[in-house]
Amino acid sequence: MTYKEIWQSLEASPYVKQEGYPRRRIKLHSVCGLFLAVAKPSDQHILQIKLSKVPSTMIGNILSARGIEVTIIHDEEEKNKLILQLILKERNFDSIFDALINDIIEVVASAKSETIAIAAFVSRLRHWQKFLEQVGPDGLSREVQQGLYGELWFLRERLIPLVDPYPALLAWAGPSGAHQDFLLKSCAIEVKTTGTKEPQQLIIQSERQLDDTGLAALFLFHLSIDAREGVGESLIMIVETLRDLLKIDTAALELYEDRLLDVGFLQSQSPQYERIGYNVRKAYLFWVKDAFPRIVEADLKPGVGSVRYSIAASECRHFTVTEDEFKSQLIGFRHGK
Repeated sequence: MTYKEIWQSLEASPYVKQEGYPRRRIKLHSVCGLFLAVAKPSDQHILQIKLSKVPSTMIGNILSARGIEVTIIHDEEEKNKLILQLILKERNFDSIFDALINDIIEVVASAKSETIAIAAFVSRLRHWQKFLEQVGPDGLSREVQQGLYGELWFLRERLIPLVDPYPALLAWAGPSGAHQDFLLKSCAIEVKTTGTKEPQQLIIQSERQLDDTGLAALFLFHLSIDAREGVGESLIMIVETLRDLLKIDTAALELYEDRLLDVGFLQSQSPQYERIGYNVRKAYLFWVKDAFPRIVEADLKPGVGSVRYSIAASECRHFTVTEDEFKSQLIGFRHGK
């Protein structure tokens, strides 16, 4: 049975008690008891982890996230045991909760000891808390979807053919909060995706985004696209084509899935990403240097920061580099030249 089917059976069964936490054990080999439960009479979905103790140093600072609550209760069957509970508080978060508990169940079930299991739980929950701060039950915004499409297109069409899958995925730093989307040693690439008519404006998120201080080279990749309903390559289509491309490299595929989660993409929300298709109109590659139109940290007066600004894409074209020039520079920087 799937986890969803287990919850449905617990909700519907006339034999379960009508208060408390009727449950069913899963992953019998786990060092910790793992249970799917429902809270009666509300039928809230719960993941329970049975533990001998919960170290305060590990769990004391764990906070509940939007739509989800973490609690600790005493086990009804074994009074000397504690139950760590992850509770779905809002049903409109159910697709996110399903993905979350699948992830946590796998890392906890594979742990060799309770201590390792708790540490794994804390680590993954913090990761998901960050996810929930960015993404709600409706998934990614249209703007974020478009930006993600551009980064994936650059990965598939430009970077992977040059540096192979795993190094390319390692370089994808934007989802982790880096100033630029891709970092390969001393070379950085920022990706901008636009779907507006001419004159197109590129939105720069901070004074650090186009600052090449400390870098051997900084490139700006501009993907001009046409977004239409039902026409072109959708976000879910490019996600799947990259999965197919990466399936021969398990490490690269795992890193890819982690990066997708970091950016807020959930497979369970994929129907929301099928409607809009993207057609590439033009791809530009600029070398950000010298008189390139930009604001950098050194330009700012004391006390000024967090600058968001726009630049006209047409003004960047004086700094265009060819794919061969980009390839030569990228390979040179990778090998320390």
